[in-house]
Amino acid sequence: MTETAIEWRIDAANSFAVRAVCYAWIGLFGGGLLAVAASAGVGAVAAAVEGNVASLALLALFVLVGGPFSLLYLLPAIRDADYRPGLSLFVPDPVSDPAETTAERYAAVFTPWRLLAAAVVGAVVLAAAVVVDPRALGVLIGALFVALVATSGLTTWGRLSPDGPTLEYRTGTVPLGGIDGARRLDVGGTVLYWVSYRSGVRSFGTPSLLAFTPEAARAFEAVLEDLEPADRAEPEPRNWPVTIVAGGMGVTFLAVAAGLLLVDVVPLAIGAYAALMTGLLGVLFVWAAYALT
Repeated sequence: MTETAIEWRIDAANSFAVRAVCYAWIGLFGGGLLAVAASAGVGAVAAAVEGNVASLALLALFVLVGGPFSLLYLLPAIRDADYRPGLSLFVPDPVSDPAETTAERYAAVFTPWRLLAAAVVGAVVLAAAVVVDPRALGVLIGALFVALVATSGLTTWGRLSPDGPTLEYRTGTVPLGGIDGARRLDVGGTVLYWVSYRSGVRSFGTPSLLAFTPEAARAFEAVLEDLEPADRAEPEPRNWPVTIVAGGMGVTFLAVAAGLLLVDVVPLAIGAYAALMTGLLGVLFVWAAYALT
């Protein structure tokens, strides 16, 4: 095992998968804005050709003061650098590194021309989805949400120290002494581990999926191999009442979600939304029950 601490960070600056999902979302929002701007331009030209002064004046009013994307709000940000939002507003990064800001690390991968290209491609894709089948737009947005959740597990930072040893992972600490096994999966330049813990060791926030750079992964495996029996964490007594209640509530919420989808009582859109919300609560409580075992 290495004698020095190892720090790592995986984010949009060094992970192609995370960067691709960021560009996809930039394309979605930027393409939507371009589509709205193009529609406004076409509407203005049509109103001017037809001599419809009232429609033209109303459209001009919306362009000037019609919301957060109107000229009243955008011009100060464009003309004055003090009001111009930084790149970190559009590409959030929870990692705090005073020596290297988010904008500096992302400058090479999120260039203005690439951002503009993503917006143009996004506008074309959105228009094509609406023309082919409006339901395709919902499928596209749903797929982007799934991709966002999937890649959120790859955005990690941490520090593995030989003292203890201790593993600082994101905003918490992983109990290395309580790890019972780790299954490895290499995905490009990222190493994923699905970690199992001994009963009574983990808490609700203890992660089961860990993502490392190859260097940090080698150090992680070395730490697990070198753990002495004295370093193994002692399991705490199980809180069976809380586990049973959490599991029961989770199963109940999942059953309600299934009922909202299967029983034709409310309109489909309302039922689907309510099923999504109750289903997420069900998954959350089931996960809590699993984490407490």
